[in-house]
Amino acid sequence: MIDGRALPSAAALEDVLRQGREALAAGEVEGALRTFDAALRIKPTYAPAWRAKGRALRVAGNAKGALDCYAEALRHEPGDESSWLGLALALHALGRRTDEMLAYEEMLRRNPRNVAAWTNRGVTLHEEGRYEEALACYDRILANRPEIAAAWNNRGAALLRLGRPEEALAAFDEALALDPGFSDAAANRRTAFTQLGREAAEPARLSIPPPAALPLAKQPRVLANLGLPAMDAWRRNRPSTADEFAGLAITLLDDGAPEAALAAYRRAEGLGGGALAAIGGVVALDVLHDPKATAEAIRLVAFADVPRAAVLAARAKESQGDLAGARTVLATALEHRPDLGWLWRWKAILELRLDLVGDARVSMERAAKEDPGDPEAWADVAATLHRAGLSDEALGACDRALALDASCALALNNKGVILAAKGRAEEAAAVFRDAAKRSDDATISFNQAQLAESREQLRAAMEFYDDALAAAPKDAEFLAGRRRVIGRVGARDRKSRDRFVDRLCEVPGLGPATARRIVDTGFDSPARIRNAGEADLRDVAKLTEAQARAVKRAFRV
Repeated sequence: MIDGRALPSAAALEDVLRQGREALAAGEVEGALRTFDAALRIKPTYAPAWRAKGRALRVAGNAKGALDCYAEALRHEPGDESSWLGLALALHALGRRTDEMLAYEEMLRRNPRNVAAWTNRGVTLHEEGRYEEALACYDRILANRPEIAAAWNNRGAALLRLGRPEEALAAFDEALALDPGFSDAAANRRTAFTQLGREAAEPARLSIPPPAALPLAKQPRVLANLGLPAMDAWRRNRPSTADEFAGLAITLLDDGAPEAALAAYRRAEGLGGGALAAIGGVVALDVLHDPKATAEAIRLVAFADVPRAAVLAARAKESQGDLAGARTVLATALEHRPDLGWLWRWKAILELRLDLVGDARVSMERAAKEDPGDPEAWADVAATLHRAGLSDEALGACDRALALDASCALALNNKGVILAAKGRAEEAAAVFRDAAKRSDDATISFNQAQLAESREQLRAAMEFYDDALAAAPKDAEFLAGRRRVIGRVGARDRKSRDRFVDRLCEVPGLGPATARRIVDTGFDSPARIRNAGEADLRDVAKLTEAQARAVKRAFRV
């Protein structure tokens, strides 16, 4: 009889993780690590436990161990942004800057609006003295999130390094307007005045009003919005409105109680909470890994004019294969926020997959218009133009992307594809090699394999397919390509061997069966026969002394 074994409950795992997080918060790193190891013994594939262990190891100063944990978390949940960020931070601590930058690139490929990825990428570039590139990262943040004081301060610091103190001063003023107590921005502001040879103007004195009691009904919401413990305030003052139930839900999520948070969001939605409550419900289901999350996200189509709701709804529809539905949702969102270049790009990619090449071209060009400094936007424009049969214009778009960032792997890859299609194989191969140095994306290896295969370089093609499959072992196209090349190599080898058999048959005293035996025993080329002795031919291929002598004589140089 088969012994039935139950899977560990999510509640049990979450309880163990909660204990570990509490130990870590109390500074008990070793205790936290023991607890996270206990969770992994319950379920070795539980990504949240690997993430939590990675964080504890980073706190302990064990960057190598943390790196391994984040890598394991990503093996089980490859799309988790917090695991990618932890991986990048561990790589930074190890001094592996190139790999760290690749991690940020992957985060931004998955979510082009990820503030942490743009910030850390910018800081790393700044540390390497690449101030223009760092500035572009901070500008990317501020284009979508102008309320982030740290991004303004970082922007100013980069401008100072670039010798542009007037612009830097304006950036520091923005940072201090958002956060008057931002000491780094204040110190940098003084530096900017020093560079300008001017005295720093003293900030106006603050007139602090007398303290005022916050109404009880507002206390928990304010605390929740500030990220401070709010549950005691909710216990003193029970929620009654949609906004209050939504605030309670935020507190419950922060406290690690997603089931209760979901119930609070449901109550808020019932009281007319609108998009905020509906979005919160989807977030809570996602935290719970509830399979109903996708269906709930699709319901957010009703709030497609709210970008966050539209993103969740479109992603859900796309995951179910409803590309046209996802495109419609994004189109509605863009009617309200036409300035979001990354949404235009997403819409264009869907249109390409729907074979709406003309519409995709319009969307991609609009994306580039909204983000003219984004090299990947121009690389995507190139791909769309190529699909539309406008290869020369596509090459121009690639060159524009590479003028913005000469290391943009996406632009290099697309340029290689276009050059290959135009029959410029040598140039394409060189561009692909450059792209492969910048990124380990499997698509680049796949394109290299296809180019090599088209040039009858079958051994090289096999190596490139192997590289692609090392990154994506289950990709159907990669597997089919490798099988095709194996077949072609085999057919070519058989043809070559057959030709050599025919050549051996011309040697006096050899018939077809004997010629085939010589080849099958490994003497399948003139070079191998020349390197063999007569004794080898007699012993291995079972030739007579006269036959061995005749074969050696026939292939003498």
